[in-house]
Amino acid sequence: MRRKEKSLSIYLIKQFILFSILIIAATSVFGLFASHVLVNDKDVLHIFSASEVIRQDYENSDISLLEDFDGWIEILDARNRVIYTKGKVLEKKTSYTQEELLEQKGIEYLLKHNVTKIAGILEINTTDPNEKDPGYVCTTTNFQGADGERYLGIVKFPMGKLKASFTFYNPKGDMGAWLGRTALYLSAGFILIFILCVWWYSISIKRHVGEPNKKLAAGLSELTAGNYDLHLSLQAEYEYSAIEESFQVLAQELRHAKVQRQQYENEKQQLFSNIAHDLRTPITTIRGYAKAIAEGVVVEEEKKQEYIGTIVKKTDHLNELVELLLIYTKLENSEYQFVFEETDFTEFVREVVIEYMDDFEREEMELELEIPEGEVRLSIAKTEIRRVIGNLLINAIKHNPPHTKVRLKLYEEDHNEILFEVADNGEPIQDEVKLHMFEPFVSGNESRTSGSGSGLGLSICKKIMEKHRGSLTYHETANHWKCFRIRFDSSANRESY
Repeated sequence: MRRKEKSLSIYLIKQFILFSILIIAATSVFGLFASHVLVNDKDVLHIFSASEVIRQDYENSDISLLEDFDGWIEILDARNRVIYTKGKVLEKKTSYTQEELLEQKGIEYLLKHNVTKIAGILEINTTDPNEKDPGYVCTTTNFQGADGERYLGIVKFPMGKLKASFTFYNPKGDMGAWLGRTALYLSAGFILIFILCVWWYSISIKRHVGEPNKKLAAGLSELTAGNYDLHLSLQAEYEYSAIEESFQVLAQELRHAKVQRQQYENEKQQLFSNIAHDLRTPITTIRGYAKAIAEGVVVEEEKKQEYIGTIVKKTDHLNELVELLLIYTKLENSEYQFVFEETDFTEFVREVVIEYMDDFEREEMELELEIPEGEVRLSIAKTEIRRVIGNLLINAIKHNPPHTKVRLKLYEEDHNEILFEVADNGEPIQDEVKLHMFEPFVSGNESRTSGSGSGLGLSICKKIMEKHRGSLTYHETANHWKCFRIRFDSSANRESY
């Protein structure tokens, strides 16, 4: 199953939004934590409230927080006698008079000392330079014990332990130093959070952008070095998947081009070798005969005329070979264009066949024609197609013995293909020749070595048909007839070339 395609641009946008949210969220959480720790906004009044601390079963009252302030609890009976204490008792008393109870300093005592109210925030500072011993502060509560009796509970703690110097709101405190520390802590925390978020973001970008780019650069380097068998796997978002597919297509095309280039080089070397061979043979003959005549070696007039005739024949062969080489070179050039004409192909085939009727009769060959009466319209380059049909007819005449049957057939197939066949029951073609018969300088018999053929005919015919968007093929029928078939695609033929 193909994985879901993800866009790189969408991924980067999502990562940036997530990065921003993380920065904001982390900063907010850190700010709340810092304000909680640094401002120390704690509700501590319940620690000192007797009604909150003392339970009905007073012996089990939890005073752990109160003990942090060196506080303790006292339980008084109806006669104001201390019957129970818990915690570190700093002021030992066995009983209280009514006046002593009334004189105890309560929380309200604190409100008489240096109260500052800013922006609705109540701030308390119990520091009094004129009071050497501030004494103790207490809170009281009347409650019914577990035994049903009424008791008075007292919570006591040293007044010096309750210093509420909130410098952020109290201009009389050390606000400058506190703000400096707070700003330093907040800045350090924010920088740490920012560095962590940037680190996470950079790791993510490196994985989804940096690593694919690195693999792509390495792949391009390998491609430049000529390694076209490389398989690139980026494993990234959609854009990189498209690049990966294009890279593989490019590598495949370069690999194919490399093979074709090597094949072309081999063919070119073979072509040059064949050209040299085909030129050297007649030139050697011409040179030898001409030298014999020039040096007077041949004195008989009849022999001299024979030598001259051979020279003319070899010269004609050279001229034909050079002409075919020029044609072959033109066909190899992709910029070389044919001149196409709308033609009645049935009539055109008849005209070409008539030109070779004398040759068929001279070789006593039996010619069978299967050409329809109606028109078959094709756009063809007449000169080039005349060469193709003529070459197939000449081969049937030259490479077969007398009395060979030759069948010429023109027909339409599947309403889109026009086919013309030249078939005969003559001499079979050697197997090694069949494999390369459409390559240049390949001949079906000894004609090249004898100087009567160039071996370029079929290769030229094949290229002509390719430029017509058609084909030239060879096959053998069930009754062992040799058959060359040219095919035109009539649907493609209607288009402009």
